[in-house]
Amino acid sequence: MRIPHGVLTLLLASAALGQEETDRPICPDEQVRFGCHSNATDEDLAKLAQHPQLREVDLISDKITDAGVAHLKALPKLESLVLNSSTITDAGVSVLTELPNLRRLVLGRTRFSPGGYAVLKKLPALRKLCLMRVTLTDESVEALQGLTRLETLDFEQLKPESQTAAAALARRLPGVRVTIQR
Repeated sequence: MRIPHGVLTLLLASAALGQEETDRPICPDEQVRFGCHSNATDEDLAKLAQHPQLREVDLISDKITDAGVAHLKALPKLESLVLNSSTITDAGVSVLTELPNLRRLVLGRTRFSPGGYAVLKKLPALRKLCLMRVTLTDESVEALQGLTRLETLDFEQLKPESQTAAAALARRLPGVRVTIQR
């Protein structure tokens, strides 16, 4: 696979972040993507905050909390964020409003209320949202229907009761391509 000029991919396990080579940068300036698909921690996010050039961050970990997500506001160029299995709440979601270039957001197994969904309306660049394994209520549907700038809204692995709510939301967002995967 050929990587386009100026775009390099960096895939590290969180264990690599904690190695003795703490003086060595996580990634050189030209690298714009960080993917950590196991056990990333809040401390790992603090280290990522030292790399404001990052444009994509993919994290799958139940060890990420609101305190860790707060470090992301140091990444002004961030365009794509995946937070799967994190323990973030409404407070963590509100930090995302400080990311002016965030265009793509994937949230899975998060623990926030309908108020957390309402905060997503404050992301001016957000065009693609994917929600995985979340519980949708009438209140969360009401909050999500304010996301009229979205181009794509994907739901994955929803419980049957949430699938009904997602279908209702799709009808309320006629200009948005909504997909519901069971």
